[in-house]
Amino acid sequence: MKTFYACLLTFAVTLGLLAAPDESALKELYQKGQVLEGMYRRPVSTGKGPEMLLLCGGRPWFANDFAKIFIKAGYRVNLLNGVYLAGLSGASIKITPDDPREPVPLDGITPEFDRLSHYKIVFVNLIAPENQKKLFTPERVEKLKKFVSAGGVLILTFHAPELPDALMPVGKSVSSDEMEMIEPGDYYARRPADTLFAALPERWKIYTSFRNVALKKNAKTLSEITDAGNHPVGIYLAEKSFGKGKVIYWNAEFNRLAQSRQLCNWAYASRLVAAIAALGATDANVDLEKTLKKHIPELTPKVISRAEVELKTPTFEMKETPARVELKDNTFYFSNGYKIVVRGNKVDVFYPGAKKAYIRNMRLPWISFPKKADKVDSLTAEAVAVKRSARRSTAIWKVAKLSGGDAATIEVVANDGSAYTWKFITGRAEIDGRVFDGIGQQITLTKLPSHLLSEISVTYQVDVGNQKFRRFACYTLPRGYVEYDMTGKVDADTGGWEFFGDGQPFTYLEGKDAVFSEFVDRVQATSCEYRVSKGSELAKGKMIFRFGRVKAPQTTPVLWQMTADAKYNQNDDWMAMYQFQRKMLRAKEGFPETFARPVAGHRNTCSDEEVEAVADFAAKAGYDFFRLTKVPTEMEQFAEDHVLEYLGVPKKYGMKGYTWFACCHSPGDSPTVLEHPEWYLKDEKGNLATYFDHFRIGDVNHPEFVKWHLGVVDGMFQQGLGSVWYDMGGAAASGVNFGTAESPIALTGQMKIFRKHFDFGGWVVTEGMNPCVVDGYIFRENDYHDPVGNEFAMLGAQIDAAGFRCDHFRLAMYDIFTPLFLDGKVFDFDDFVGAQKLIDEELAFVRPVNELLAGGMPYIRETPFGTSWISDKTAAFFFWDGVKEFSAKIPAGYEAYSLTSQGKTEMLNGVLPQTVAPKTLIILKKSLEK
Repeated sequence: MKTFYACLLTFAVTLGLLAAPDESALKELYQKGQVLEGMYRRPVSTGKGPEMLLLCGGRPWFANDFAKIFIKAGYRVNLLNGVYLAGLSGASIKITPDDPREPVPLDGITPEFDRLSHYKIVFVNLIAPENQKKLFTPERVEKLKKFVSAGGVLILTFHAPELPDALMPVGKSVSSDEMEMIEPGDYYARRPADTLFAALPERWKIYTSFRNVALKKNAKTLSEITDAGNHPVGIYLAEKSFGKGKVIYWNAEFNRLAQSRQLCNWAYASRLVAAIAALGATDANVDLEKTLKKHIPELTPKVISRAEVELKTPTFEMKETPARVELKDNTFYFSNGYKIVVRGNKVDVFYPGAKKAYIRNMRLPWISFPKKADKVDSLTAEAVAVKRSARRSTAIWKVAKLSGGDAATIEVVANDGSAYTWKFITGRAEIDGRVFDGIGQQITLTKLPSHLLSEISVTYQVDVGNQKFRRFACYTLPRGYVEYDMTGKVDADTGGWEFFGDGQPFTYLEGKDAVFSEFVDRVQATSCEYRVSKGSELAKGKMIFRFGRVKAPQTTPVLWQMTADAKYNQNDDWMAMYQFQRKMLRAKEGFPETFARPVAGHRNTCSDEEVEAVADFAAKAGYDFFRLTKVPTEMEQFAEDHVLEYLGVPKKYGMKGYTWFACCHSPGDSPTVLEHPEWYLKDEKGNLATYFDHFRIGDVNHPEFVKWHLGVVDGMFQQGLGSVWYDMGGAAASGVNFGTAESPIALTGQMKIFRKHFDFGGWVVTEGMNPCVVDGYIFRENDYHDPVGNEFAMLGAQIDAAGFRCDHFRLAMYDIFTPLFLDGKVFDFDDFVGAQKLIDEELAFVRPVNELLAGGMPYIRETPFGTSWISDKTAAFFFWDGVKEFSAKIPAGYEAYSLTSQGKTEMLNGVLPQTVAPKTLIILKKSLEK
């Protein structure tokens, strides 16, 4: 196993920082901080507006998030986080907690104090008193006095030492020999009179400790601390002018603590600190509104005059349509009207009745060999970037034979002895009453004498009067749901995505002549891409079947390329295709139908006692699943007693647990990697493969690794676990082991692991999109396309979301749920403006939605007012918009059961209401269930 410095050497060379020095040289560089400089770039100002020098201790990621508050508000911030605080941050600067050695911090303070004149504001936060005494040397204090006197603003927190009177608005109280700390209690801060603070409540609970201080001469109090009776007991915010500038003292600090109620989680915290900074930059064009944490759904329900809908059970059927194929010269004629023309190394496909070929210039499939291991080198798991490398065969391929009969078959050979057959059949799919007809192509590589197979690729052009292409992908840029203009008016490129890891498991091209959609008939790592060039009417498609590193013979799944009558811009049709794929592929794998569910949870800052309280509340509110967020990064630790005890908390309250778990990766030098390196993927050079130059990747096709992995999972399920979020599940599907003679692609073994989860009685969520389980990608608002109005594209997902703006009722309409943290409700704490109202609104629907989902896998359609659901035992109408006159045709055996609206549920006794308010859920049940 590599030593720590050898690992750093690899990392540094990868970044291009070093020209591969030896290990001893690297150790010297590391001690000097030069490697750390590469991991964390030199401090540089970011943003636009007044220049701020921000010194913030704590973990570097926390300081980075703190700096973003000011950048968002309109400041230009140069952050000195723990990496550049010369050891004064008071917290580790390791990249991950399991790194074997603490890096040596760098000194960014000295050079920045030599250029204080560049800044308008200097803000010091989260540096302990003993370290601030080291920070504020006499020489630096003199520089600060010069900085403030010239018009600068210095902002200090309650950890500031007693600096010279000229700089300190406050000092020790007459009742104390020092600036003693008062522990948190029933204390409140009054809102400052300045209009900068107008958006804050008139007073708010202080969640931090504060100092017992007295106002100094020529200083003024901006905000007082009061007791529960609103009587002043201290100073919260004070200011003192000095020369042309000022010093602001904030009797608190921005920190992350081990408790639910704390300042950094508070809805108005960002607005508060941005306003404090604005006290020193009143001439600047800062936008404090951007810092207020609030839930802002951009769609408002309305009331429509009339709606009549029909609720019906969907039809799903996929079958081959047997046809005799006659061969005349170079053309295949199918008895059901299809025609395939072979032109040298190209193929054109004519659908029945079409005057032109819908599929044109389809080239002979490419064969590619393994070259290099895939590399995930993005800095975060929420922005996966996989670099793939396969070497295309340079052999000369040619058509050797054409034959008809039950299929159109093209036999292809190469001058190196390789050979494959390319077979075409026809089929029909009925999807929710809509008929898709088309061809299915399948490639069987029969001979590959000198190489292992990596990929088989097919390229072609499509012309169905192309209008737009619909695509949802988690990690392919641009991320999220996008509609591409395929008319040829502009260049368009969907980027490549994977059906079983990254994006939707089908293509969907809408045209004036027909809708064209492609999918595979079994689970196989399959990548797709579409693009069109400006001025062209032809969309260029590419389909890649990925195998890993395997010998011939190998066969692709059947790739169905199907058309249906054109229905431009029909969300229901796109949703129907997605739901059809899920049903078909799960049945093919023998998986049960599984769907997203409402999940409660707690923030990972909660104490153990608070977790218990939140779990108790969630169970009483009607939740069946409880998310556990305080989890380790190593798979091994999930087998430890204290972790298992934590995982068992939901079981105490009648719920099942839902937790993060590594799909197959182990951090750093974890015990399993050290003891069993043969369980992990290797790259083409024989080194252990990594994610982000740190995590080792387990081989899910290695039986011993899988046995160990599932043993850990089994222990978790015995503790009452009900579901696992498989982190990096999408990226893991593409894993290939270069350390073995052969290696099937990881998706093969991954599906076997998923099957075991269902055997345990659980359900699986993957970070990515795999139609055989539940989509569980991490939705970052700044990274994804705006989903408001297009929520249908996230159909059936269990997503994690930061700053999500979608309305929870609209999400539930499409069987989309985000874990709802309830500690704010339990402990009367708002982590964003309007949190209590939103939580109350969702809580009103938890029991009805769980009752609805108990009826089985829902089939979802859009309606004029929202959506309709139907399953084996239940059905529903979700009314986002209200309806003045409502009527519905419902299948025999279903009866109106209950109506939930405005936080109340009433029984319907079989009678549907004629008038329905917005945000109403009506549940129907089969009459036999009454």
